Amino acid sequence: MKKALLATVVSVMLSTLILTSSIPAGAPELPPPVWVVRVVGSVNSYGEAEAHGRLHALAVVGKGLARVHLFCVPGQKGIMPPRVIINETGTYSFIAAWLVNATKVALNVSGKDLYISGYWNALNITWIYYGYWNFTRITAYLVLNGTGEMYVTGNWTRFTVDISGIDTIGGRVVWYMVAPILPPPTCIRIGDYIPIGDVDCDRRIGDRDLTLLTQAYGATPGKLYYNLDVDLNFDFCVNYLDLYELARNYNRTCGEI
Repeated sequence: MKKALLATVVSVMLSTLILTSSIPAGAPELPPPVWVVRVVGSVNSYGEAEAHGRLHALAVVGKGLARVHLFCVPGQKGIMPPRVIINETGTYSFIAAWLVNATKVALNVSGKDLYISGYWNALNITWIYYGYWNFTRITAYLVLNGTGEMYVTGNWTRFTVDISGIDTIGGRVVWYMVAPILPPPTCIRIGDYIPIGDVDCDRRIGDRDLTLLTQAYGATPGKLYYNLDVDLNFDFCVNYLDLYELARNYNRTCGEI
């Protein structure tokens, strides 16, 4: 009995030794992959009312990084990109919301394809135009560091943004990307994982993106060509800062490092 037990112990030890010795000495451990996600959406509701607008969301699942920009015009329907064309004078109002700090970034959580929670800001912004380049901008905070969440459902077909302090905003997903990567340790900010500037959603920053941005150069909300797709830094003006962001990522491909 003792001999049989001893033989079993020796056999297990030898098996462990063989498995351990098959790993080269000093071999680095491979890091687990992270998932980069990009979602572009079209707003169609604000609470119970019709609305129009645009959503851009970036996420790095496994690193806890996310960026969400949301442009919503309550009461507006069927205009793409969201705008009211103002030639000289007029008033244009919209709601702008963005994620300040993410607390959870995950895929496939409780029936949600993508889930992002955290702290958010939201503004009500009104532009009063007295001429093409002469305007007044009135800004009022609706939410300051409020809790909220953004999630995608329906097999990547619908999105919802629910921020404490404003009505729930919903819409449809018009384009999305989910890709696994093995990032180098030099990746720190979200732009290191997902290059900013893919305006036409072909996963590569190139000539077409540059053309679309230069067409909108100088545009502000309510003017022809302004939309969230080309306002890369979400400051409500397409300018040299957006051009710089696109230029520094030129020829990069989304989903690759």
